[in-house]
Amino acid sequence: MKKELAFPVVFSPDNEPYLGRELLFHFDKMISCCLEMNSEVAPKTHNTNLTDLQKMACQVIPQSISIALSIRELVRQGYLFGGHVLIRSFVERVMILMYLHSKPEKIELWKNGWKHKEAPSLVLTPVKVSSQTGHCFQSSRRSYVYKINFGFPVNNLRKISHFSGTVH
Repeated sequence: MKKELAFPVVFSPDNEPYLGRELLFHFDKMISCCLEMNSEVAPKTHNTNLTDLQKMACQVIPQSISIALSIRELVRQGYLFGGHVLIRSFVERVMILMYLHSKPEKIELWKNGWKHKEAPSLVLTPVKVSSQTGHCFQSSRRSYVYKINFGFPVNNLRKISHFSGTVH
């Protein structure tokens, strides 16, 4: 006799474990808005002479949307830790967009491969950008993303992926 699981192996939009959470609702709305905007803007960039900044955005924005969709699917399936790991990649792309928007003269760094010693670091970029745009990415959050991404032990880290008594 086959034992039934207390929860489904694969969740659908109807029964996902975090459905109804306000932040998730806003994340879904943001993704939908980005997909809609990208579907309108992307065709206009085809067969058009773009600036280097526009070419960068045409690569980085779809990557960001794809990562956001991946994070969302991981959350849908209850794999929050995997979603947390992808946050760094997502944030890095957002920071690239913000940084190069505020400092378009630095586009050559990106065009030349965004070399490690030349490119701004994830830790420094928000400080540089925030002084001009007012946006900020708190240092405690930067540290958290760094520690999660590289497998550091995080003191007092609450359980970030808990559902029905099973840690994913």
